[in-house]
Amino acid sequence: MKHLKINSRKTSPFKFLALCAFATLSACASSPDSQLHLLKSTNGHLTSQTRSEVSVRVGPIVMPEHLKRSEIVYRSDAYNVSVNEYERWAESLERNMISVITTDLAVHLGTQKAFDYYANFSMTPDYIVRLNVTEFGPVSDDTVSLSVSWELANKSAQQSELFLENIKTTIQYSADKKDDKNINNVIAAMNAALSELSLKIANKISGEAPRI
Repeated sequence: MKHLKINSRKTSPFKFLALCAFATLSACASSPDSQLHLLKSTNGHLTSQTRSEVSVRVGPIVMPEHLKRSEIVYRSDAYNVSVNEYERWAESLERNMISVITTDLAVHLGTQKAFDYYANFSMTPDYIVRLNVTEFGPVSDDTVSLSVSWELANKSAQQSELFLENIKTTIQYSADKKDDKNINNVIAAMNAALSELSLKIANKISGEAPRI
């Protein structure tokens, strides 16, 4: 970037301000636009042919402060993380994860009664899924890691169980790892990790839910 040299003794205040404004605009014009990303379900959408009346509510999700950033967080080693200020989440990562898991559970369980924690609903669900995420994102050049403990509360049995998961999925790169589209491969791997987690939760609920 070119630097403007300004001699304040020979430049009028108006010219000085104009030059500053020009320099600011030039810097902004040279900066790339931020890319906004969303996680999404990889399991499609629930069809009208439901198979179950089981109800489940997903959320809240607790996560460390560094994962609450708008930028996508990369773990560079055991003690350090890095971010790319131009690769950002389009919404809160917590809410996005809840939305995806809720959609996945609706499909896996075949129910129209899968609720987002932030949605308005009046009924008490049969199951409540609460999650505590300690790590979620790329941890190396080719791996995404999802470390989470999740609690399944059963209304009818009036009990809850706690499960620990450490899910790792492979980032599928194109031949050229410097391709700008690699962030899409990272997001796809994160979607796959969430899908695997959702299936584990659904299988546990299916094993407990009464057959109808």
